[in-house]
Amino acid sequence: EAALQKAVTAAPTDIGAWLHLSEVQLRGLRNGASAEASARKAIAVNRMHVDAWMALAAALAAQTRADDAVAAFNQAAQLAPTEPQPLLALARYQASRTQIDAAIAALDRLIAALPATGQAYLDRGDLLLMKNDAAGAIDAFRAAIKADPAAVVGGQFRLGTLHQAMQQWPEAETAYRAAIEKRPDFSAAYNNLAYMLAERRDKLDDALRLASRAVELEPRAAPYLDTLGWVQRARGDLPAAAAALERAVGLQPRGATFHYHLGIIQAEQGRKAEAEASLRRVLELDPKFRQAPDVEQRLKQLGAKP
Repeated sequence: EAALQKAVTAAPTDIGAWLHLSEVQLRGLRNGASAEASARKAIAVNRMHVDAWMALAAALAAQTRADDAVAAFNQAAQLAPTEPQPLLALARYQASRTQIDAAIAALDRLIAALPATGQAYLDRGDLLLMKNDAAGAIDAFRAAIKADPAAVVGGQFRLGTLHQAMQQWPEAETAYRAAIEKRPDFSAAYNNLAYMLAERRDKLDDALRLASRAVELEPRAAPYLDTLGWVQRARGDLPAAAAALERAVGLQPRGATFHYHLGIIQAEQGRKAEAEASLRRVLELDPKFRQAPDVEQRLKQLGAKP
């Protein structure tokens, strides 16, 4: 901040210096008022500077001055009608304030003006899901794929997760594979598809390949090791499954799901004391664990008190 203050003192019409100063004050020092003052200095130099209005909007948002922030975002959008960023930022700000309909309206403005903006459709689909409008979200994700080549991977992955949640297995698999085909290093798509196949005990050789590829891409991602272990369990390879889950727990020891899966595998291996310890750890970490009734039942089966 001190160095940038010297810079703007030496060159008070340097908009870039004012904007860098505003960013440091906002992101680094978390001083919204100072960031606002610096952004307004940039605007005073050039009222047509879009980034200056965006900096002002961010500073106002940080001060919870919602109406002023929205006005600044809108001013940036008016100054740059062929740029998607101001309206994307406006929609995300409104969504952060749970003003979902207003956020969707901002995205609709953007789509009407710049129909090839894939991210607008993706964000719109995400917002529709917050309104429990799955059909509308599917339409939005498909529109993103059609409108913008850069949105294909994100659109297909979102379709995959949504179809999976709706238990529409063939559609989910098709979407995940389309995402992988477009982006062969997309670890999350490999992981999700592998887990889905393991849960359904379907195409387990392929599931192992997919899960192994996810771990290869991100060897320290505990959720991917969890999936690998779950696939190996489905294939009947309990020693390999336990080893993978132990690695997951080692990387993320407060992950209740990893302890849960490890406890199940240990019980199936006949390692009762270790299984009991793992399952008890689940409830210690998360008393409201979504599978808590199953944990308690498994503890009873092990002869332990839940």
